Amino acid sequence: MSNCCPAVKAGWGFAVAIVLLRVCVGFHFFKEGANKLQDPKPFSAMFFGGAKGPFASTFQAMVWDADGSDRFDADKVVAAWSQYVQTAKVHFKFDPEQVKLADDKLARREALLRDYLGARADDIDEYFKGLKRSAANRADPPRWQVASLRGQSEKIESELKAKRGPWLAEIDRQGKDLQRDIAEVATAEQRAAAGTLDVFKPGRRFLDSEAVDKIIPCFDATLGILLVLGLFTRPAAFVAAAFLTSVVASQWPGAYGAQPTYYQAVELCALLVLAAANAGRVAGLDTFIDLLCAKWCPLQLFKTAKAT
Repeated sequence: MSNCCPAVKAGWGFAVAIVLLRVCVGFHFFKEGANKLQDPKPFSAMFFGGAKGPFASTFQAMVWDADGSDRFDADKVVAAWSQYVQTAKVHFKFDPEQVKLADDKLARREALLRDYLGARADDIDEYFKGLKRSAANRADPPRWQVASLRGQSEKIESELKAKRGPWLAEIDRQGKDLQRDIAEVATAEQRAAAGTLDVFKPGRRFLDSEAVDKIIPCFDATLGILLVLGLFTRPAAFVAAAFLTSVVASQWPGAYGAQPTYYQAVELCALLVLAAANAGRVAGLDTFIDLLCAKWCPLQLFKTAKAT
């Protein structure tokens, strides 16, 4: 009995405390995920882009098209859009007339994009020269050890970010316009049957900030539910702790410009306590899993058969 419920050994005070801790941490994870699902906005690009410390470059490399090099290349964008339209034709099951209309929509959007980038070619070229200067500054450690030089470099990077922001926003808007155009080609019945198909973006990688934006909300909500229910608590707590470890590592304590991660560190420690205590076996569903395993595991069945 004591193997199934640690509260028998540790007392009811421990049981109440561990259940409260598990439910509170789990509810926090669930709410974080649920809020992101209800109001889906990009969040990981800012998180990865603002990483500080020894692992900063690893996190920053996960930001999709951080400098705009993919989106400022008209050929790359058009290639992604063309693949999207070809996929949409199958996705929505377009008839020949709809296929022709979709191609016309793509051609129109391509012309608008090339006109937009062409009109800003000189400014974009100057922007990329600024990126090279900024990269050279980052490759020079002394510049980041002297406060005045570091301030100059940060100002240059801030100006480059402000310059590319409106351009990238317009390119993204044009992509969304193409997605709307293609959706309008489909009939209401086709849209209802096939569902939404997001426009493709150039330069995407397997696990970049765009992918993380879609994964993390479900990840957080699922872990939260498991912790609240006390189901598979130990692996769920370890996985959640690993996630928070990555958050702390992205803002390395003591690194210049790092944001405080005290709250994440405290919750990380709480998760390790839950994992060590196997908290799901205290007023959680893990108790029933343990009972089922004890009754039906092969070793137990073998012992029962041997005894009879």
